[in-house]
Amino acid sequence: MMVGLTLAIVSLVQIYYVPKWMKAREAEHLGSVEDQFSRLKYAIDQQAAEGSSGGRGKDVSISTSITLGSENLGFLVSQRAFGRINLISSGCLCFFQMAGGANEQYDLTILKYMSENSYYLDQGFVLEAGAVVLNQSGSNVFLIKPSISTYYSNRVLTFNWTCINLQPTGEVNSMSGYGTYPIQTKFMGNGTVHFDQVTNISITTYHPEIWKQFFNDLITSTPTNLIGRYFTLGTDFTIPAFVAGDNNKQMLTVNFICGSSYLDDKIVFNVNIVTISVEFAPGWIE
Repeated sequence: MMVGLTLAIVSLVQIYYVPKWMKAREAEHLGSVEDQFSRLKYAIDQQAAEGSSGGRGKDVSISTSITLGSENLGFLVSQRAFGRINLISSGCLCFFQMAGGANEQYDLTILKYMSENSYYLDQGFVLEAGAVVLNQSGSNVFLIKPSISTYYSNRVLTFNWTCINLQPTGEVNSMSGYGTYPIQTKFMGNGTVHFDQVTNISITTYHPEIWKQFFNDLITSTPTNLIGRYFTLGTDFTIPAFVAGDNNKQMLTVNFICGSSYLDDKIVFNVNIVTISVEFAPGWIE
């Protein structure tokens, strides 16, 4: 009788409580990964600022860490969570079109983490062009927005953008498993490019919806120096339907309507392209 009662209790715990405990553990782990991506972003921003200004710390490597998965309970039957992180070349493309036909394109490498949970819903975190994206159940949101600011003066709208490009270093560009691994970053160089008379900018990305919302909010919130008047979608700029790209990416385009109520023929982009090397510690190499 005691054996039967013990088995019944163990079965009850296994069926009803273990999934709840593991779900909470996996959710806690993803919260830790979010914090780790924030620290990684902070380290990269420090290196970008120090390196771009020619500071003494520009040659210093910074090591942060990412925990790929979480442990199982150990004393009961449960599945551990795994994760995968990899550098994706040309994961984000930025294209600038200028009046007269001149154009420029930048292919950016992105860093992507994706969980492989057994109990909690999966989440992804992406470091892209200096922003941090959270992906969950097919929806995306900027945890940390791109480093783009605007100002308007003399009928000219100017964008200032610190754009981060990651450069893979070493032989390991992908890791999977459940351990904690260091990620070493280092400032490699930067170059500020001035684009004058920009007619449109296109971004090919896995996350076009949030980039669309970001540019819409950024432009429409820029003061025009006219009381109560702001830039408006459809009058000063347009964002047409996305265009399908390769590898499930989509292209978002922002078209500027020069000669509108507030804009002259000059849309200016000052883009500081900062290259940061990224090196993984050895892991489960794919």
